[in-house]
Amino acid sequence: MKLTLARLRNYFAGNPVRVRAALLAVLSLVAPYVPKVTEFAGNELVVGGLVAAVAILLGETGQRKEDAKTAEAAASAQTE
Repeated sequence: MKLTLARLRNYFAGNPVRVRAALLAVLSLVAPYVPKVTEFAGNELVVGGLVAAVAILLGETGQRKEDAKTAEAAASAQTE
């Protein structure tokens, strides 16, 4: 069990996109089974829409971070 937790920790360490994807997966798995979420949202279609919106938002922020890293690496390579 410790080895598995260590591997998971290493897998997610330093990679915010993986962490966000894992949070989204947990949200999408749990949301339909938690009555309070469905009551708050109104119905399951709204819950699905919210999960989709969060997926798009997390994907966009992850892509922006990766684009920034690529631009930084390209600028660093040009100065050398």
